Amino acid sequence: MKRMLFSLMWAFIMVGVLLHPGCKKSDSSPYSMIYHKWEWVESIGGLGGWVRTPESEGYTQSIEFDENGFYTKYKNNVVDRRGTYTIIRAESQLDQKEYDMVVFDDGSPTQAIMILTDNQLTLREECFDCFTHTYRR
Repeated sequence: MKRMLFSLMWAFIMVGVLLHPGCKKSDSSPYSMIYHKWEWVESIGGLGGWVRTPESEGYTQSIEFDENGFYTKYKNNVVDRRGTYTIIRAESQLDQKEYDMVVFDDGSPTQAIMILTDNQLTLREECFDCFTHTYRR
């Protein structure tokens, strides 16, 4: 009887292990790749389609996003602005497609995430005659 009870208990454990999807530690946010400091490479846009770079503008910029919804913007490696951000899924007013969009608390235009890879972030401001900004890590 003891042996049968032990075998039955062992079978339940094995079935539970096989059917359980498992626990794995991972970033719970689909946006975890954005949680870094990003260095500004260029901005293209405006009415004239201008191209702005650190070289043409005479300063560097970067932006850092953290997993708690805070961002820090730097100009020439000095903190320029801090605040909060959220990421939403919304339809673009520019092309009527859905994008993940960064919404900053400072009233600046919402920015669609056009490219997000391990080493590139491209944000497009959601307004006509605005800019698309490219950053690298």
